[in-house]
Amino acid sequence: MALEALWNRGAIGVAHRHGFRRYFDLMERIIPPAMQQAPPTPTDAFRRELLVERVQGLGLLPAQGSPDAWAFLGAARRDALPASLIRKGRLCEVRVRGVRTSYYAVSDAYERLAAIEVCDLDDRVRFIAPLDQLLWSRESLRKLWGFDYVWEVYKPATQRRYGYYVLPILHGDRFVARFDGRFERQSGILRVLSYHPEPDGLPIDHPAVAEAFSRFLSYLGGERICYP
Repeated sequence: MALEALWNRGAIGVAHRHGFRRYFDLMERIIPPAMQQAPPTPTDAFRRELLVERVQGLGLLPAQGSPDAWAFLGAARRDALPASLIRKGRLCEVRVRGVRTSYYAVSDAYERLAAIEVCDLDDRVRFIAPLDQLLWSRESLRKLWGFDYVWEVYKPATQRRYGYYVLPILHGDRFVARFDGRFERQSGILRVLSYHPEPDGLPIDHPAVAEAFSRFLSYLGGERICYP
């Protein structure tokens, strides 16, 4: 508790991590003195850079709704900061056919989208972490991807639909399934507790899905996979 209090006051900082363990040190040994003595960043400038960084991370930031995607930036939206950044050429507004909500994107979004259209998507399946920025706006997931996702970690077990720690599965430009898993470190077993394909998604025995599970097992340092 003392470390947490000193950390929140800025007296100490996290020097490094090992797994889930944090190692603290005095702030003056972590942040260079010149940076500590510099004048604080004005609030408006901080919010401006944080908003641009948020848009860069999300790709498309919904202009309306999606409070989860606007976390810590609600005041920036109320103060019409996005419109100011559009006028300055740092952001642009994107409209998607069939979707009423407009989105904010980086200023060269059109060029990026044009470049993506001529790229060949590989056949690899990818597991998306529940806190990945792609999933921050649940509303955008439904509107743009047709994928309804809720992280059910904080729900009582009896209220969960898919499982405790469910990972969405991405293939090309579509969400094709989701699964709930548990890795048992001592035995080295990755247990796939449940697997739910999307409509027109990929079954669990699809070669690309099997290859993704194999890569995931290697990433975890496990020995074998136990399927449901």
